[in-house]
Amino acid sequence: MAEGMRATKPGNVLAVRLFILSLVMALTSAMDVPTVLAQQETLQVPLNTDNGDPLSEGAVLLQADSVTYDPNEDIVYASGNVEIAYDGRVVFADNLTYNQQTDEVFAAGNVSVLEPNGNVFFADSVKLRDKMREGVIESFSALLEQNARLAADRGLRRDGNVNELTRATYSACNVCDSEGNDKTPLWQIKAFRVIQNQETLTITYRDVYFEFLGVPVFYLPYFSHPDPSVKRKSGFLAPTMGDSDRLGFFAEVPYYFALSPSYDLTLSPMYTGEDGLLVKADWRQRIRQGAYDLSGSLIYADERDANNFIGAKELNGHVFGQGSFAINNVWLWGFQVEAATNDTYLRRYNISNEVDLESTLYALGIKGRNYLDARAYRFQGLRITDSQGETPLVLPLVRGHYVIENSQLGRFNLDVNALVIQRTDGVDSRRISFSGDWKRGFTTRNGQVITPFANVRMDVYSVNDMNPDGLPHLPDNSDVIYRALPTAGLEWRWPFVRTTKSVRFVIEPIVQVVVSSNGGNPEQLPNEDSQTFDFDTTNLFRPNKSPGLDLWENGQRLNVGVKLGAYWGGGKKAQFMFGRSFRTNDHSPFGPETSLNDETSDYVGSLTLAPSKHFTLTHRFRLDGETQTVRRNEVDAIVNYGPVSARARYIKSDRLSEITGIPAREELTLNGTIKLHKNWRVRAGTVRDLEINDTRQSSIGLIYEDECTIFTIALNRRFFNDRDIKPDDSIIFNLILKTLN
Repeated sequence: MAEGMRATKPGNVLAVRLFILSLVMALTSAMDVPTVLAQQETLQVPLNTDNGDPLSEGAVLLQADSVTYDPNEDIVYASGNVEIAYDGRVVFADNLTYNQQTDEVFAAGNVSVLEPNGNVFFADSVKLRDKMREGVIESFSALLEQNARLAADRGLRRDGNVNELTRATYSACNVCDSEGNDKTPLWQIKAFRVIQNQETLTITYRDVYFEFLGVPVFYLPYFSHPDPSVKRKSGFLAPTMGDSDRLGFFAEVPYYFALSPSYDLTLSPMYTGEDGLLVKADWRQRIRQGAYDLSGSLIYADERDANNFIGAKELNGHVFGQGSFAINNVWLWGFQVEAATNDTYLRRYNISNEVDLESTLYALGIKGRNYLDARAYRFQGLRITDSQGETPLVLPLVRGHYVIENSQLGRFNLDVNALVIQRTDGVDSRRISFSGDWKRGFTTRNGQVITPFANVRMDVYSVNDMNPDGLPHLPDNSDVIYRALPTAGLEWRWPFVRTTKSVRFVIEPIVQVVVSSNGGNPEQLPNEDSQTFDFDTTNLFRPNKSPGLDLWENGQRLNVGVKLGAYWGGGKKAQFMFGRSFRTNDHSPFGPETSLNDETSDYVGSLTLAPSKHFTLTHRFRLDGETQTVRRNEVDAIVNYGPVSARARYIKSDRLSEITGIPAREELTLNGTIKLHKNWRVRAGTVRDLEINDTRQSSIGLIYEDECTIFTIALNRRFFNDRDIKPDDSIIFNLILKTLN
């Protein structure tokens, strides 16, 4: 509105009108009598400026129902829907007096002031001078961003951007109920003196009382926070405190440093009654080529052994980080780092529940469907059975993929893979692999899809320290291994589709025949990348079901299955897949836990149901091929309906791998949230180990959230017992006052 009223280039009509008004003012000035310029209509009047040009950029523009000019005093009186604008600042009022000699504006009655930055404040009356940049404000109030309100008995305006307020109140809470009646805000800040600086975007208080439901709860001599319009600024973040068996009383108070538009730092000191001070830090930076994030922690505390006995003090900590940076339109590089000084540190201080840490450095080039990926890996196992000496160091792993596609000949893929693995204790190996595969799809007139495919792979391994103790029943200590691995096959699919008015049905039988050479898995070849393997519908029709390159699926096999689907509006669907695999012999490289070591495999299936946006069910299962007993069962259900949000996950599996020793498990995980009221939610969760019929962990929490406050209280119980990590009960409080932290 202010810009519109300045109108530095008015049209002809406005120019004529302004000229007439100026002429009237000049004539009445010569007559030396007060004159009413208009009544019962709205007028726009340009008043004098520094250069004498009423149409210049710095003109004071006045609009009102009635305007009176006193030439003796050079004062303009206006009433009724008054608006006066100058340099982007606009005052609205019922009545206004403007003294052009002293450059003073006095406005009264429903006063509001629109600032050049878009902020608005209200008052009973204002007296402004110096281009309306300074003055006195009676009964000040301002509506800020994020629904925040600032009010005061009296205010002093200076420099055009600073309000010095007396007996002021600030809150982001509603002060009226839904029917418009006054109500006491949940919290508010009261201070004798407040400075609102609109240039630095800060609000500073002296002699501060924090009130809860109108009752003072504590006092501070000084307090400051950013203006609610600020997106990021240095200051304290929401604190967290609580009590646990493991740490005793603890309190964490993060402080955020907005050091630059491109980087920041968060320091989070946490006091614990048992171990003293833990300091966390998180550094984030965005540069032209990318971004990275580094976080970590340190504590100097008593050493604890496997029996939780206390020893001498020692320094412990962790570091996590990740980053990605573009080199050009094709290439990028990045990193991930995860490391901890001891096995239980992350879980002891509730930093992370990870037990397998992975650090990597990589370079990746992508152009179309082709890529080259080079990576180095370092792993750290945190289980009691992990040995760092036997943990591999991968330096490097290089993978390349190149695609040649021809509409007549089909698609050719060329792949290269190079790997170097080193250990301080255990097998060292080097591998290079070249492979080429081809496939071509044909669709018959009646909709059958026939896809022949072929693959040939050449691997070379160099292996050391396979038998460091020289045991006679193990392979030699070092060896170079060559192998050629050809595969050919044919896949047949025949999708049947039927569409009704609202549903599309699909039935698709699938048959795949695969022929590979026998053998290909010599005893002296180490299995590094295929130690854990789960046979399911995701790999049923994969020509080589092994997840890596070391293990090769040999021999002749037949994979059969069927897909069923129903699809209707809004993304609703039901999908089912079922199948199994057959072999001509039982000389499979896979272990008995996969069921692929025999001539007939288990049955594998999967089901996905999404009948509405409120419910999703995913079910994966594996049934014994002879007895049809369940060998693996995984169910994941998600419900979001009305006030209820819930998720249930059940998993039952046999021993996953004889190599890794991962045991069988049966586990149930439940999580849910119920909205009790528009502001109250209750949240609960539990993890139950059904294999041993015991609870592993459980939690329950209460959450309150309204327009100005978020408060959380949570009770947690963990039953883990791992060295110095003992079963633990804890209670945690978290309070967020919106616009303050």
